[in-house]
Amino acid sequence: MAEYFFGVGTPYQAPINILFAIAKVSDPDDPYVPMCMSGWQHGAIVDIETGDPIYEFPKGFAAVWISLTERKVYEVDVDFSNPMIDSVTKMFQKGLKNRRGEVVPYSHFKASLYPGGVVRFHLLANDKIVSLDYSFPGKFTSEYDDAYLNSFGPNSSIRTIDDYCGIYYKSNPKGKNNIISQAEYVNKIGLPETIWDRYYTRYNYKIRFSFENPQSYLYFWSPKFSNSERFSCQSGVNDDVVIKRPATICSMNLWWQNSQYRYTSYFYFNEEEMLSLFEKAFTDYPDQQGELLVHVGKYNNTFELSLCLNGEVYQIKQTEIRAFRDLLSDLDGDSELIYKNYEENHKNEFKGL
Repeated sequence: MAEYFFGVGTPYQAPINILFAIAKVSDPDDPYVPMCMSGWQHGAIVDIETGDPIYEFPKGFAAVWISLTERKVYEVDVDFSNPMIDSVTKMFQKGLKNRRGEVVPYSHFKASLYPGGVVRFHLLANDKIVSLDYSFPGKFTSEYDDAYLNSFGPNSSIRTIDDYCGIYYKSNPKGKNNIISQAEYVNKIGLPETIWDRYYTRYNYKIRFSFENPQSYLYFWSPKFSNSERFSCQSGVNDDVVIKRPATICSMNLWWQNSQYRYTSYFYFNEEEMLSLFEKAFTDYPDQQGELLVHVGKYNNTFELSLCLNGEVYQIKQTEIRAFRDLLSDLDGDSELIYKNYEENHKNEFKGL
């Protein structure tokens, strides 16, 4: 295999402290230590680390982490199956075509740690992130408590894992630490079985665009999904980069143009609306293909969004959208805002990511 990098990530809104992580490689006496800083972690799945490269696909993975919201320590020690190793190795070797039409390799293999002791894996490239659909359950452990807590010294007031987690829940007078709001949010939405499993559920649908103005046509689009998958597709250049059976869409960049203008738009989908809508629509028809329709109005400044499945049309109403246009003759000039349906910064986001 060509070189790539191995990293460890955690959701932004699920505070986790990684104590230990290794990738198992051919030499059991010399495991690969991925990029994961000791101490307080806020590394997301999509963050790109650089460090020492790796030249073989790992044979397994081991890690220990503290879920600060739960105040628990989890460990996982897993050996990858041969079918998993073969499948992911082929993906690395095949690579993907980017928006410029160049065949490029994936650059990162990412282990993602969650509350509840769940581990998932992703492949990363500049124009695509793929969820590998392999997940492994960790287990609660107290084996590491004494050794880790003793590292604070004999005079430390931190005597238990609960003490350690508690320091992050203290209010910060300068308002720089939002751990309390994160903890409240994660406690509200629950552990993986009630939020991250929803994020990772795939649905059988395609995204389709239509333009009421016959002169307008699709140029570029880049959606992001709730399982952290994303891709960047330039029409007619790398159309095969599209992800099959994606999870719930959470945001999207969309560009289209005509003979005079290029239009750039940003869609921020509402978490509660979209999760509930997809679950409702696909509950009775999980294998039937649906379409997420994005219709752009005649004057390129109105939008209609809907999910169509089994003859039903589910209107999508709470998406925050802004759109700009640029003269094709002056793409480096100032963009003109032609549509925005919200005040100030957008509020829609999938908060568990």
